[in-house]
Amino acid sequence: MTGRRGVNPAVSDQPFGLTLTAEPGTEPLSITDAKAHLRIDTTDEDAYIDCLIIASRQFAETFMKRSIIDQTWTLFLDRFPSDDQCIQLPNPRLSSVASVKYNQEVDGLQVVFDAAKYIVDVNREPGRIALAFDQIWPDTRRQINAVEIEFVAGYGESDEDVPDEIRHAIKIMVSHLFEVREPVIVGTIVSNVPDSARALLWNHRTF
Repeated sequence: MTGRRGVNPAVSDQPFGLTLTAEPGTEPLSITDAKAHLRIDTTDEDAYIDCLIIASRQFAETFMKRSIIDQTWTLFLDRFPSDDQCIQLPNPRLSSVASVKYNQEVDGLQVVFDAAKYIVDVNREPGRIALAFDQIWPDTRRQINAVEIEFVAGYGESDEDVPDEIRHAIKIMVSHLFEVREPVIVGTIVSNVPDSARALLWNHRTF
């Protein structure tokens, strides 16, 4: 294995691909809390409200460029950084790194990069991976997506871990969409979001 040793980490800015590999296990707003905000005590609209919660959460994540409830992502890079650069992980907050894999330069086989050879920084946003002292990034085969990094990002596993501003913004969006009755499709970005919701989310937006 050849390469250069890491000293003072910097941020790698090479292009990347990103895939959601495990959805969050819950939503930042429960159906009970949503219905309380809407002042609804029947179950007739539960399925529709669930849809609104998901769509609102997805808009909030897209707008803020961050994960809310813990979810698993896979980052794809064509190569490791050069010199002493770090690998910056998108969609903060970074919770943990499950694995770093790469295709070897000689035979192209995918192997796991030893976790003892790198450091995971969860204290900075976006989170990052840096080389441990006196370590080097391995050389990879020259092919697209030669490096795969699986990581978990989000405020936590429970809605109680989510900042109140974000949860309230989602309540506002759910209420707005429920009243306006515009078409909502899970996986799309919600349009015509109230300014009050955007203002609450803005403080948590990453750039």
